[in-house]
Amino acid sequence: MNGNSLVYWDACIFLALIKNETRKDIKDMQGVKEFAGKIDKGEIGLVTSVITIPEVLESTLAKSSIDMFQEYLLRPELVLVDVNKRIANIAHGIRNYYQIQKQKDQIKTVAVPDAIHLATAISLNCAVFHTFDGDGGQKHGESRVLLSLNPKVAGAYNLIIEKPSPGLQPSLLDT
Repeated sequence: MNGNSLVYWDACIFLALIKNETRKDIKDMQGVKEFAGKIDKGEIGLVTSVITIPEVLESTLAKSSIDMFQEYLLRPELVLVDVNKRIANIAHGIRNYYQIQKQKDQIKTVAVPDAIHLATAISLNCAVFHTFDGDGGQKHGESRVLLSLNPKVAGAYNLIIEKPSPGLQPSLLDT
């Protein structure tokens, strides 16, 4: 699969799926489940960083959710990416860019885990980055939220960042 057929999931998307979350917008979970089905069928590839593992706290989950998450980590459709020097350098650049932006808009830079997630998606040329980070908007004093970074991350990287929505974009299936 090429980058056009790769979807990146932030840790919160895994959590929504394995916990079968109830969200304000019913389309959120419909989108998560639709993409999970496309991944199951091998129509698209799934990418996440190894940092997703420590972000999903088993102590907060039911046994069935823990089992489901562990099964996802073993799936051949999942590309689980280690943090390497290239990813760390991209993450550094992202954080540095938004630290400079802070002088203009008073919003903190991107949190380290979020920068690593973004850098991982960028390094693998993922077509889309799914997250719920920032679904409630930017709150004063928070680090910069991911959904606010569309369409050009750090002024340099084209990456579609969105909530998973029902109705798969055809561009994800172009190989």
